[in-house]
Amino acid sequence: MGIGSHRVVFPRGCDANEYALKVLPASQSLAVLLNGAEWLAKPAAKEEPRPVISLAADPQPMVNGDEIVMLEGDRRYRIRGLAKNTGCEVLKVNVLVSRNDVFHVDTLDLQLDRQRAAFIKRAAEELRVNEETLRKDLGRVFLALERLQAEAMRKALDPVKLVVEMNDEERGEALGLLRDPRLLDRILEDFARCGLVGEETNKLIGYLAAVSRHLEAPLAVVVQSSSAAGRVR
Repeated sequence: MGIGSHRVVFPRGCDANEYALKVLPASQSLAVLLNGAEWLAKPAAKEEPRPVISLAADPQPMVNGDEIVMLEGDRRYRIRGLAKNTGCEVLKVNVLVSRNDVFHVDTLDLQLDRQRAAFIKRAAEELRVNEETLRKDLGRVFLALERLQAEAMRKALDPVKLVVEMNDEERGEALGLLRDPRLLDRILEDFARCGLVGEETNKLIGYLAAVSRHLEAPLAVVVQSSSAAGRVR
């Protein structure tokens, strides 16, 4: 129908409800995905184009470690401290804006209108630039930083799959251990070297229960003392 829309992309095999239940707190995890929603389509050509606010129109940030640099005309913005913000409700950063040989620097929360207004007023005085120009600058800077923050939070929330690569020598040693008829004895010997002595049977049962986590139906262990006071471990 020519109506542009955004698409929220969830991890493979996850719907909105499952994602909110697994990745906590849900209010923050869902906000990360919403902020990073993908633009799917533009209005149909036969319709009058409607203005669309897109992050692609914002100045492209140049990221170097914890320092972010953005250019707006003859004005240069240097931002530090974005990584310290761990929630979507706060965007506290150190901002230095310069023009030729003059500058203004301050630390502020870009989510707070009062602090933005104070920064714009002082920067306009120092740089001798119209406040409305700086207000538009800071708005584009805010959108770009919000995008970077959302990307960082999404990466932090995505599960990391570690792939262990074994060389031929390591694989040979591992198979030798698994095929050793004394495998259980060697496990007990390792426990002893770690300082855990005695309770040979219980050590083996606990070990087997722990490694059974790789099975479809892991084992469970109940430890019951002589006084019949049961505890589930």
